[in-house]
Amino acid sequence: MLRHPYLLGECPVCAVPAERSGTKKVVGLPSSADPESVTPQGASSSALAEEADAAAATLKAAADAALLIEYGNEARPAGGKTAYTTFVRVLRKGKAGSDIKRVSFNINPSFDRPTATVDRANDPKLGFAFEYAMAWRASTPASCASSLRRGLR
Repeated sequence: MLRHPYLLGECPVCAVPAERSGTKKVVGLPSSADPESVTPQGASSSALAEEADAAAATLKAAADAALLIEYGNEARPAGGKTAYTTFVRVLRKGKAGSDIKRVSFNINPSFDRPTATVDRANDPKLGFAFEYAMAWRASTPASCASSLRRGLR
């Protein structure tokens, strides 16, 4: 690293003469220094493109190996109550061994034990599903926690 500023008579990279007005004396580089050590050299555009392609391939491989799931609730009126269907659906399977083994549903997450555990997809549209009905009150939010167990079936 150079510790003193140098006024150069030409660009150290492309050798284009510098045009200056003023009385400052133009001083050359010390003989032991080369232009690449003074000015950071950017990677060539082909090297950057190869690096970007490699990074994109790595990200695509990771995305292809990922298990993509969707989860949520459907609600509909059922007399004086509201019927809920909480579901976990596999949108895309990832690499081998990333299948869902079972899904546990818990309508009261403050309890340690789940309300129901589903060992296989039981709804052709929603996948792993659990249906329940509750009297809805504006002061009590309806919630159902879901936990997944991954692994080989």
